[in-house]
Amino acid sequence: MQKLVEKNGFDHVSVTILMKETGIHRPTFYEYFQDKYDLLAWHIDDTLTDIIENNIGYLPWRAIISLTIFEFDAHRRFYKNCVQEQHEIDLAAKISIHLQIMIDQLPAKQATTAKKNAAWLQLLTLGSGQAIVHNLLSEHPVDYEILVQQTIQALEITIV
Repeated sequence: MQKLVEKNGFDHVSVTILMKETGIHRPTFYEYFQDKYDLLAWHIDDTLTDIIENNIGYLPWRAIISLTIFEFDAHRRFYKNCVQEQHEIDLAAKISIHLQIMIDQLPAKQATTAKKNAAWLQLLTLGSGQAIVHNLLSEHPVDYEILVQQTIQALEITIV
């Protein structure tokens, strides 16, 4: 799906085209997904789970933020096409949810601080997600490393 969306745009990728490209039969596709939007939602969640949740306990949270933003920068065309051509899946909200899961898993001292600032964290993670999406859509995107530093600084205010 990702290669097809990068090449043709989300609007020009249908379940039929996906079936032809992958060799999967239509009943098999519909056994797992309702439509291409459901597949996209799964793909985004799976990618964010792999980058964020699967690295908790292995990498420091700052490195996870860097990997997350790098993912969006590295696959800018795919995510940009998805955001521009569909409005059913809120990418910023999905990013926010996964960042909040990461924050909930921080060591005890940071987690206590995070819980005290839960409302701020929700706004900050949603704002971080929106900043990532905005950067994807920008005619002149900032370097991903700058966005990483801005995100880390914003989160440090409430969790460190």
